[in-house]
Amino acid sequence: MSEEFTETTKISYWGNIKNSLSGLIFGIVLFLASFVVLWMNEGHNVTQLATANFVDKTAIEISAEKADRANDGKLIQVSGNATTNTTLTDKIISVPNTFVLKRNVEMYQWEEDIKTDTKDEMGGSTTETKTYSYEKVWSSHEIDSSNFKKQSYVNPPFTIKSETYYAEKGKLGDFKLTTKQTHAMNDYSEYENLPQKAEYKIYNNMYYKGSDPENPRIGDVRISYEVVPSGTDISIIGQQRPNNTITSMRHKDNMVYIQQSGDKTKDEMVYTFEKNNKFFTNLVRILGWFMMFLGLNTVISPLVVIFKVVPFVESIVGGLSKGVIFLITLALSLLTIAIAWFAYRPTLSIILLLVIGGIFFALKGKFKSAKENN
Repeated sequence: MSEEFTETTKISYWGNIKNSLSGLIFGIVLFLASFVVLWMNEGHNVTQLATANFVDKTAIEISAEKADRANDGKLIQVSGNATTNTTLTDKIISVPNTFVLKRNVEMYQWEEDIKTDTKDEMGGSTTETKTYSYEKVWSSHEIDSSNFKKQSYVNPPFTIKSETYYAEKGKLGDFKLTTKQTHAMNDYSEYENLPQKAEYKIYNNMYYKGSDPENPRIGDVRISYEVVPSGTDISIIGQQRPNNTITSMRHKDNMVYIQQSGDKTKDEMVYTFEKNNKFFTNLVRILGWFMMFLGLNTVISPLVVIFKVVPFVESIVGGLSKGVIFLITLALSLLTIAIAWFAYRPTLSIILLLVIGGIFFALKGKFKSAKENN
């Protein structure tokens, strides 16, 4: 059950203009940064596609059980059971034969939620009502209560925090795993063999520090663990070295190395790599457009605020401006992506332009023929 209270303030017309102007520089920076993000993202995408193509044509699949010296210097693909005899400890528990030990710590804390409701008044002023609510939650990060509006809600400091511990060595058949490779392992499973500890209760496969797990109090702590155990399957594509390690291979200006969870073939690894790259590229494209939209919207917000003298006019102008900004930023984003493709892949871009030109030429011919027939 959350607890809440409200606070109402009135912002004058000139105060609204001043607030909108204060974000002007931020809006300009965000707008300009969006072009950089979109441009670099397309470059990264092209590099990743080239990597996938290089791996598909070059990498050879071999067994991890025996490192053949004839493959030294070549791009290889290996997969199988990774093993280690490392014991990892966080000073609470020790887990033998483990690649990764991840400690997840949560504390029961107060969380402040602020909901703001604004109402435009005649004359350009604004009535702003803020509702502050406080709720008890389990959180894995320390919530700073010193900035709460209501100072009666106090969170104690974290006495123990989440941490991840890694093995520094291991083996994949005849190959030695490097620190980089053990740190990249993330196929976690829940650790279920918690030993009894005097300072903790065991509750739902977690250590609990507090009086009653069924009725937690502010400051209570619960700790769970995840592990990547010895015997986990991994797949690697990289350059075979004479010392029985696998490292990145330089290809043009890019370093080629792929590591994935599971026992996979080369084709499966390339497919997953391309799929992940496509998802990441599209995600950053959307992010870049949103940065552009938000930045430009912030830049012109002072113009919209001017119309706050008459609230319904401001709503109309604000709605129209957002629609126009949406179209402008969408066009600019697509144009930036197109120019980036032309810069990074000129041959493909020219081919696409020729194809588009051919389509328009064919359509023009069809319209001309239909006109002559009529």
